[in-house]
Amino acid sequence: MTVYSGVLNSHTKYAHFGEGVKIEHSSVFKLNLILLLIAGITIAAYVFISNLMVARKYALNLRKSEISQLNAKLAAEDQQYGGENLETLLRFAKNYGLVEAKDNDSILEKDGFAVLP
Repeated sequence: MTVYSGVLNSHTKYAHFGEGVKIEHSSVFKLNLILLLIAGITIAAYVFISNLMVARKYALNLRKSEISQLNAKLAAEDQQYGGENLETLLRFAKNYGLVEAKDNDSILEKDGFAVLP
């Protein structure tokens, strides 16, 4: 039979494991348990936050690559259409669903500044 005991203060509690085995639950044990819980929560938070940061960086890089692909595609289409005459410009506008501005003399009114509608 093994008994673990110590005198730290008069308010110690004991946990019994089997016959005659008891372990003291002192303030040191409680402090170690609290520190272990804090370490576990800190590690879990670190893993979660680092995973979130990596996921956001990956999404940002994915968007950047999509933008560069679209820029390359638009540059190739610009070379194809040339933009030299109004007919090709009209076809380009219809392909991309652009709206024609009708009955407008100018968007500039006072002192050369554009006015919001």
